[in-house]
Amino acid sequence: MTIPELEEKLLAAVAELRDASDDLTTHARDWAKADHYYRHAKAVAYLASDGTVQARQAHVDKVCKEEREKAHTADALREAVKEKVRALQAEISAYQTIAGLIRAEMGLAGKYET
Repeated sequence: MTIPELEEKLLAAVAELRDASDDLTTHARDWAKADHYYRHAKAVAYLASDGTVQARQAHVDKVCKEEREKAHTADALREAVKEKVRALQAEISAYQTIAGLIRAEMGLAGKYET
């Protein structure tokens, strides 16, 4: 890998990380809202029901299935983007390691001074 290739890959990964970080913020907000709506709907449904605990929980599950699905989907998307951010951070770290090795090699060859 040449230095210009490394620089190009590093800059591309940094730009992708910036975009993924923005996506993570958006998905985190979406998840927080969906989770809030689900918890609220769950509480309202539980309080509106009567019977045994199991019967009340079954009623909550039945009434809140859409809110639960939205909250769980939003959480899954948030986690997926979080993993993408971690992968990009690892990729950038690997490029930094390669850059350090190139710099050390150039120093040994007398082409780079610190």
